[in-house]
Amino acid sequence: MDYTLSKVQIADGVCAVMADTSGFKTARISFSFASNLSESNSEYALLSKLILRSSEDFPDFTQISRRLAELYGATLSSSVMKIGEQQIIKISISFIADRFALDGGSVAENCIGLLSDLIFRPNIKNGSFNLRETESEKRLLLQQIESEKNDKSVYARLRLEQIMFKDELYSLNKYGDAQTIEKITPDSEAQAYLEYLKKAVIRVNIIGKADFDKALLHLKERFASIERSPEKIETAFVLSGEDVKYESETDRVNQGKLVMGFRAGMADCDDNYYSTRVMTDLFGGGTYSKLFKVVREEMSLCYYCSARLISQKGIIFVQSGIDTENEEKAKNAIIAQLEDIKAGNFRDEDLQSSIDSLVNRFGTISDTPEDLDDWFSLQIVTDEMKKPSEYAENIRKVTREDVIAAARRVTLDTVFMLKSSESGEEKTDA
Repeated sequence: MDYTLSKVQIADGVCAVMADTSGFKTARISFSFASNLSESNSEYALLSKLILRSSEDFPDFTQISRRLAELYGATLSSSVMKIGEQQIIKISISFIADRFALDGGSVAENCIGLLSDLIFRPNIKNGSFNLRETESEKRLLLQQIESEKNDKSVYARLRLEQIMFKDELYSLNKYGDAQTIEKITPDSEAQAYLEYLKKAVIRVNIIGKADFDKALLHLKERFASIERSPEKIETAFVLSGEDVKYESETDRVNQGKLVMGFRAGMADCDDNYYSTRVMTDLFGGGTYSKLFKVVREEMSLCYYCSARLISQKGIIFVQSGIDTENEEKAKNAIIAQLEDIKAGNFRDEDLQSSIDSLVNRFGTISDTPEDLDDWFSLQIVTDEMKKPSEYAENIRKVTREDVIAAARRVTLDTVFMLKSSESGEEKTDA
């Protein structure tokens, strides 16, 4: 999808990114808020849900739903992400393109008005959020944290993060923790909201066709009355692992969960990014990768095995499901595949398959407003504005020598093993 990209500064630490195109039948507007991971994660995660429950102009969700219906079935959504050592809160609205409106009005203008009303005029009375809504969303957030414990693959990865990044902010959960959530009150949450508007780095994405001049004027008016003192967004990068850390636990699971954390040798998120991305994909991406072809298919040591690069922190995670008795064999086999790449022992055909796959993935990002919005939201921590096509072009330039050099910078840091107990039965809620 072709589009014209532009970026405008709205206020201190606030920018708007606009992807102007008539190619989509729908459009999307989002506000992304970035702050360094901290003990306030729980309060900010809760804000992402409370803001969509009600506002000064829409005192209950029934009235919000009625307004969304009037806007041709527009939909609201929110999400919480961890990107590098930042927590990202994103609040979005999706709606039909203006040219499909029956009355000739601007759906985009009304939707940005609704979304900004919810964000800037929340349902705070006498310095407090609504008690019933606060308690309801607290319960849902606690359930979200509990669900991470019950999903053993997620649990194993989170335990690895706690161990590997013990002295780094990255160890913190994006949702915070149950103890902090329990202590939140409507008063404390209202204070957290005011603090957040002041300190968060904010990016507003407008994807599709809209009157961008009107949208920018509206945003500038909204932020004009807000005192801003945005914090500096920072992430600590560790170039290499030293002594490998190992921890294990036993649980009633059908298959063991082996998670390995590697330092990618990156000084920042752009350092050798493209070669490291291709190397990681060749290591454990698609069906052409060494982890899939060798460890899973040829050696039959795991039910699944994949590698993922988190460039915003300069790390690589390898996650696999294995029989507990195969832990050492699987661990050694995974390391052996990385060593093979370091030695250049991989086929040119597999390298080309990896490059083609990544180029295709970057190419499809521009196919929907939602994917484009997500793409530019992720760039908030680096204050970039690069199109997916730019990444695809650089991926095409990666050579065999680049991949070998990237692999040689990778070092193992931490291993966590969730072992299966003898019963081999998954835990279930009573």
